Amino acid sequence: MTMATVSPYRWHVLLTIAFFLVITFIFFAVATASKDKIDIKTATDETLTTPTVTFIDPQIGAETPTVTIVEFADFTCESCADLAPTLQQLLEKYPNDVRLVWKDFPNESRSDQATPSAIAARCADAQGVFWSYHDQLFAAQSPLGATLYQTLADGLGLDSKKFQTCLTSSEPLPRVRKAFQEGLALSITATPTLFINGERHTGGMTFNDLSAIVRSLTTTK
Repeated sequence: MTMATVSPYRWHVLLTIAFFLVITFIFFAVATASKDKIDIKTATDETLTTPTVTFIDPQIGAETPTVTIVEFADFTCESCADLAPTLQQLLEKYPNDVRLVWKDFPNESRSDQATPSAIAARCADAQGVFWSYHDQLFAAQSPLGATLYQTLADGLGLDSKKFQTCLTSSEPLPRVRKAFQEGLALSITATPTLFINGERHTGGMTFNDLSAIVRSLTTTK
């Protein structure tokens, strides 16, 4: 028995099919790898007037909130550090009504640690302790740097190797940039900037200011 000879035409067809399969594979690989870039472009939509809230944004507070506070802030910002305990006090006073959402808006012109500190907090978030790390970063705030980031992680009992790998590789950077680009799309120019049920408030606010807003929103629900 002799084997059938494959005609040159059939080889041409097979090679063409193989070529298109390779191109298709490359297309999907690039599309997957570019997901963060696509999300960032979406976030800079000029029609954006209020923040988006997704599962990648650190959140704390009421499970079914009446009031959602979205905070654009920077770990090197003194006013943000001053506001942090006020927001915590608000969460404690209204545990069933208020939810706080964090958005990174690092000001690199203020400090070369603006982005690294945001990355460090996101690395802590990967191990489930964003808010504890957030509080300690604001409490320390200076001198910020790799030594402090690791010290805080160790103090919170994080997996030291995983944290260091995350920090060194800057793995959370796309999420930090996504939040920053969203802030730019919203024309944010200062931190802290709060969106309380979509309404913008810029600068430091007292507990009484915030509590009055929450009361007004919860009594009209």
